[in-house]
Amino acid sequence: MNAILDKFKQIIYFAAQELHNIVKDSGVILIFFVATLLYPALYAFVYQKEAIDELPVAVIDNDNTQTSRKLVKMLDASSDIAITEKINDFQQAEHLFLEKKIYGIITLDNGFEKQVMKGEQAHMGVYCDGSYIMHYKTVLTAATKAGLTFGAGVQAKKLMMKGTPKSQLMAQISPVNLVSKPLFNATGGYGTYLMPPIMVLVIQQLLLIGIGMIGGTHREKHKGKYIISEEIKERGWDSWFLGRALSYFIIFMLVAYYLFVLTFKWFDFPIHGTSSDAMVLLIPMILASVFLAMWISTYFYFRVQSMMLFLFTSFIFLFLSGISWPVEAFPAVFKWFAQILPSTHGIQGIMKIQIFGAELSEVQNHITALWTLTAIFFTGSSLRFWQLSKMKN
Repeated sequence: MNAILDKFKQIIYFAAQELHNIVKDSGVILIFFVATLLYPALYAFVYQKEAIDELPVAVIDNDNTQTSRKLVKMLDASSDIAITEKINDFQQAEHLFLEKKIYGIITLDNGFEKQVMKGEQAHMGVYCDGSYIMHYKTVLTAATKAGLTFGAGVQAKKLMMKGTPKSQLMAQISPVNLVSKPLFNATGGYGTYLMPPIMVLVIQQLLLIGIGMIGGTHREKHKGKYIISEEIKERGWDSWFLGRALSYFIIFMLVAYYLFVLTFKWFDFPIHGTSSDAMVLLIPMILASVFLAMWISTYFYFRVQSMMLFLFTSFIFLFLSGISWPVEAFPAVFKWFAQILPSTHGIQGIMKIQIFGAELSEVQNHITALWTLTAIFFTGSSLRFWQLSKMKN
């Protein structure tokens, strides 16, 4: 019993020592504390609007009749786009588009009204930026809705002229009544969708960078060697190893609470699951990231190397999480690589809890995967530190 208590005291001693060392390192302070405060506020502020509206668009109405002008008014009435330019020259519109003064061009051909009155198919041209999916979707969706509504109005007038009762109009115009109900993200907000995965990735990457900087600094001070001092060996390298891990774990559990509870409440991002479930999922995610970072940190010779490596990999890890592209469509090698990253399971699990409202039992596969990664990285990193403790100084 005394041996266990002494070991626990040694772990607490090294945890306090590591926290003291972190506070003295301005670079690590910047990564562990300043970045964690600024990142969520920055992302939340940028994505707070959630959806694009009033996107500037140009209209070229070559028909310029009462019918075509009515359609233009319907387009302008949409909350998604705003008709800021009414011109006759397509080249001029193209020039405005290339200068980013407008984000779409809508054209109505000469003879538009005649075709409508004759019951022929009239044409509306929609030119939108396919290189930017949000702009493309916004302009095309607004134009499609306006066009369908306009067409339904024309058809309704013709049916009424034929004597069709008003009670039967909608059934003939639209035999199938489509009721669209977006699930989980009712507003289609970009921030609601992107904030949870980005915050998970922030936790992993800041741990990898910060702990990597600490490892690189250690080698810099000892001329390229990773030295475990005699004091640490006497007190127990394993206590030192676990004490350091404990200090990182405590810091980032507090960071996780700030990111996934306080930030989401402050910026009114919807949370469909419970915060306690999210925190339970993040325990193994943070532990796996800590042990992975500690393992890798022993191989850095300079503190700047971790920042260079892990800043570069952030976009790759986000892609591998399956947020921007379905995992099912990945090549086999990328599927395998994605499974060994804590961020992959952390992001997928937190999305299900925060956005879908899933309970812990419904994300058990991700929790199991994260605890498995924790065990693997703990074993690998502890063996690495054991190896280093056996080396002569």
